Amino acid sequence: MYKKNLLLAVLLIFIVGLFFQANRVNALLHLFKDKNTSTELAAPMSEPTEAQSIKKDRFLIVYDDQDVYSTFLKHKVQDQLETYMKKKADVITVRNTDSFNADEGYSAVLWATTYFDNEALWNEAKQYATNGGTLEVLMAGGLEDTPSVHKFLGIQNINGSTTTTGIDVSSNLLLGAKGFKMGKGDDISYGTYALDCELDPSANVYLRSSAEELPLAWEKDQGAGKVIVYNGTEIYTKRNSGILTALLSQSHSDFLFPVCATKTEFIDDFPAPVPEGDFSKIYDEYGMTTNEFYARIWWPYMLKTAKNYDLKYTGLVIETYNDRTSGDFYVNDDVARRDFIKYGRELLNSGGELGIHGYNHQALVGKGYGVKEFLGYEEWPNQSNMEDSLRELKRYIEDAFPGYQIHVYVPPSNVLSPEGKAAIKNVFPTLEAYSSLYSGGDEAEKAYIQDFKRNDNGTYEFPRITSGYDPNDDMYFDMINGVNTFGIFSHFVHPDELFYEEEINNTFGSMEKTFTQYVKYVKEHYPWLRSETLSNTLPYFSDYLDMDYRYTQTGNTLSIYTWNYEHEPSYILRSVKNVKHFEGCEVTKIQDDAYYIKIKNSKATIVFDGE
Repeated sequence: MYKKNLLLAVLLIFIVGLFFQANRVNALLHLFKDKNTSTELAAPMSEPTEAQSIKKDRFLIVYDDQDVYSTFLKHKVQDQLETYMKKKADVITVRNTDSFNADEGYSAVLWATTYFDNEALWNEAKQYATNGGTLEVLMAGGLEDTPSVHKFLGIQNINGSTTTTGIDVSSNLLLGAKGFKMGKGDDISYGTYALDCELDPSANVYLRSSAEELPLAWEKDQGAGKVIVYNGTEIYTKRNSGILTALLSQSHSDFLFPVCATKTEFIDDFPAPVPEGDFSKIYDEYGMTTNEFYARIWWPYMLKTAKNYDLKYTGLVIETYNDRTSGDFYVNDDVARRDFIKYGRELLNSGGELGIHGYNHQALVGKGYGVKEFLGYEEWPNQSNMEDSLRELKRYIEDAFPGYQIHVYVPPSNVLSPEGKAAIKNVFPTLEAYSSLYSGGDEAEKAYIQDFKRNDNGTYEFPRITSGYDPNDDMYFDMINGVNTFGIFSHFVHPDELFYEEEINNTFGSMEKTFTQYVKYVKEHYPWLRSETLSNTLPYFSDYLDMDYRYTQTGNTLSIYTWNYEHEPSYILRSVKNVKHFEGCEVTKIQDDAYYIKIKNSKATIVFDGE
């Protein structure tokens, strides 16, 4: 009996030993692995017969082809309407056209110029509004020398023009932003050249500047229609695209447009080798080494925040922080590998995914980019060396997570060359998306700036709009614009932001607080955004680009026909009416004049309360 028990005990110890050894060499990962594979999708739906007789919302853009800023605005408005909102846009030039056909049933006439000397065309536009249409004047800043148009725009007095800063959202114009106020002062980058004006008391002001409290956007009834005015000159810029989209959505009642409705959070440089030793700020705050801080403070906080505020992280892997751009790229770092497996598993278990940041943190660019002077990076001799380093990164990931497919690449310091882009796709053929920056100022001089789009080879450009643990008012405003333009929240952080020079006066405790406030704001103000990793966001984004729709209203019933999609598409409906019931969709009221709609069937109906 004793011998039998002894043998059982030895066998148990042997099995336990095998378990831990297998765990160490990742045999279990070969058995139980999240491969991050793409799912086969059903064929997209075709256009319903009932929709073929329904016309798209149609807009008329009036612009000045002799003015560069008017031309910028024309392109911006046309792109937003046709690419993202799926509307139709007709275009005429203000100097060469004397009239337009008001019987075309335009949702609005968009006056995208400061040129008003074509009196015949301007008078026709005014008559169109008076007869029941909507006229939107999108470049009113600088019109102090055109007094003949002031009264029609709702302007009573003008004291010249000025550059005004900050913004005060005093209305429901921007979704989820009523009450938001960007401060004033030298640290606020938002500003525009605007009329210093007083409005007719009957005008409904959407936005004001924070500094001089000037009206920046307003609506004024004119006869049976209305005029909408943007009092500025920079509405064609990316960071004003949310305001532009919101103004377009005011063109008529019960206005419908699609949104992507996704929320994506990136962690750059993670998993990656943890800096060794002590960092004075961490040690002073927590009495820990950097490794202990990552394991006991930073990562548990990130996991808790993801759970509390509905986040799924896309982590961007780095194998090493050496500066090698040639030679043998193999690295044998057991500590980094162990951390990679530990943090990678926990990231995946939390619902996140692994993307790549690079073999090291040297941007994939060659000579001529100036990255050595600008960022202190080494330049790559050629594309072949880039690919060699990426093959080592691929081996590193495959060794730890066998069969795992990589779909996302984020360039170090958001710098990327065409050669680097090609190298990544050659080594990681499953790659689906490149994610850099949506916009940037002087600090992003060398950055790879993107638009949200699909490339010719089927990959996607999916930029990040905001960043950091300590977002200021500018960052909040950029986030609000991204959600209002595309229905997209796209944000990134780094584990080592506390080490940055610009964070010298911050503690991680204070950064925890500001980041928690930020993601809480997003969850509370935009609960309709679907939290996904970028890989799981892309199917929704693909549908957002490809889908089409028509809608029509008969009495109190709004009928929506949607096609060419594979998942559940989403819309925003701008309406002040109360919804009585709905079929073929889910309808959620998100503010007094807006609903979020998730489509369940190709035909959906919404019935409003009777008058």
